[in-house]
Amino acid sequence: MAHGRLAAQSILAALDQGTGPCSKAVRSVRKSLSVRPFLDAAFPPGLSRALPENDTIVCRCEELTAGNLREKIRSGFRNMDALRGETRCGMGPCQGRSCMVTAARLLQEHTHATACPPTFRGRPPIRPIPLGAIANLSGLDPRATIRLTLEDKPEHGVAETVDVPAE
Repeated sequence: MAHGRLAAQSILAALDQGTGPCSKAVRSVRKSLSVRPFLDAAFPPGLSRALPENDTIVCRCEELTAGNLREKIRSGFRNMDALRGETRCGMGPCQGRSCMVTAARLLQEHTHATACPPTFRGRPPIRPIPLGAIANLSGLDPRATIRLTLEDKPEHGVAETVDVPAE
């Protein structure tokens, strides 16, 4: 957010519609970048070039190791969606944000492809959301979704209305 504010203020200043970035925005960006030296030292570039050993956990949500995934890939699961369907890799609460790239690289390793295969297809919800957020949605009449029996379904594309008793 700090970077976005700074960028917006800089754009407005360039368009002569603002006074330029304020010192508060600059301080926020500097504060957000203050952790960068630690991250660069703890996780140097190139650390992820090597593929994980077989006993390394790749998918934390489903507790799958690189060995589990390599075994499934060797047994014939040659695309990301098939691998996902068989192992549930990428189907946990993180929806693949933690394991997707590593799983794709393991698949690339076995198929000797020059480029990584496409990652998992996103499926709603793309990001986990609390059930309370869904429960508080407005604009949907809950009575419109009620079906009393299987015979309530409209036939041949003709919509029928169903009288639902008010509660």
